[in-house]
Amino acid sequence: MWVRKRIEVNPRQLLFGFGQCLVRGDREQITQRIADLWHADESFVCLSVRSGFDLLLHSAAWPAGSEIIMSGLTIPDMPMIVREHGLVPIGVDIELDSMGPQIDQLERAITPNTKAIVVAHLFGGLCDITPILKLARQHDLMVIEDCAQAYVGSSYQGHPEADVSMFSFGPIKTNTALGGAVFRVRDAKYRERLHDEHDNWPVQSRWSFGRRIGKYAMVKLLSTRLVCGTIYRILRMFGKNHDRVASSMARGFAGPHFFRRIRRRPSWPLLSLLHKKLASYDASTAERRSANGQRFAQAIGADQYVLGAKMNRPTFWVLPMLVENPQELVQHLWDAGFDASTHCSLDAISGDDRWVASFILKHIVFFPFHSGMPVEEIDRMANVVRSFGPICPALPVVSEKFDSAEAGTAQIAVEPATALAKSAMIGEVS
Repeated sequence: MWVRKRIEVNPRQLLFGFGQCLVRGDREQITQRIADLWHADESFVCLSVRSGFDLLLHSAAWPAGSEIIMSGLTIPDMPMIVREHGLVPIGVDIELDSMGPQIDQLERAITPNTKAIVVAHLFGGLCDITPILKLARQHDLMVIEDCAQAYVGSSYQGHPEADVSMFSFGPIKTNTALGGAVFRVRDAKYRERLHDEHDNWPVQSRWSFGRRIGKYAMVKLLSTRLVCGTIYRILRMFGKNHDRVASSMARGFAGPHFFRRIRRRPSWPLLSLLHKKLASYDASTAERRSANGQRFAQAIGADQYVLGAKMNRPTFWVLPMLVENPQELVQHLWDAGFDASTHCSLDAISGDDRWVASFILKHIVFFPFHSGMPVEEIDRMANVVRSFGPICPALPVVSEKFDSAEAGTAQIAVEPATALAKSAMIGEVS
């Protein structure tokens, strides 16, 4: 079985990381070496994007009740962190093609209480934040760019005009170090406050990171094709859902005491492994993944349903598609040896099912996909999808209604697919 997400760390790197747990090193020195690979004068290195974002809001010290506008589709932890600081997350729905916030709704969401805009680049592509930056400057707002899913190496280390750009190297991210994050913070005074506050946090223990290496070494072993297929058959025999098991194992901060767990500085071995991964990253990995993702989208003949395919520089960190009957297609793919899933770590900030974000969550399927997957298997997977029959859902159409008091509720109406979409229905592709 082809697993849907392969952890991008090899056995030698795992051994290196574990070896660093056995020695002591200079954290400040290795942190500076990481910064030298980024923008040395603007870098801030921390345990995770969640950690840095939490510290960012603490350092900003905005008045309680201040509003933070956010991409309406994001991981639930981000608005939770906003609320932890007495602030109000205001979700703005996203565009289906760009995966970025709908700029007209974003503009109407701005109030005198708004302090910042957080833009999430989703599914491995980049949305154009230029109009958002222009709007933010008009209202004197901070722009925070969440690039956790969009790492492509040194060719993109954040928009030069964004106030803060956040990159993650957690367990399932591109070029993972099993943890760690690098922020690019443009304002020197603000960056200094981050460092001062960060120095008050306890340091993650070396053995805590060692246990983390052991956990993901096991996940890496279990995700090999032979082992994964065997486990899947065993779990299925006992009526267990392997998808839930896999999803729970991949969580970076599972368990209780969330804020206590993220409010730590990264340990020496984590920093050492992160430096090694950043220094040796091969950008051709993302290029191959991008080419293979585009190949799949073209093979099924309906690239408007492959999320991220129309974004700027799509790298297909994951390969998601919108379908009418997600569970039925997932079962069809499982039977063909492809570990597809409807499980999504993202959530819509609003529970309104009229949102484009909610529509995506209702219809999304993630396909197994990574840079080492043979093109023959990608083509076979596309054929399996095509053989399933017409599966494309009617796409949502956004109206003009918007009320910032309802946390960015966008009114959408589901209309019949356009003639172009109809002609691209999976079952009609030759």
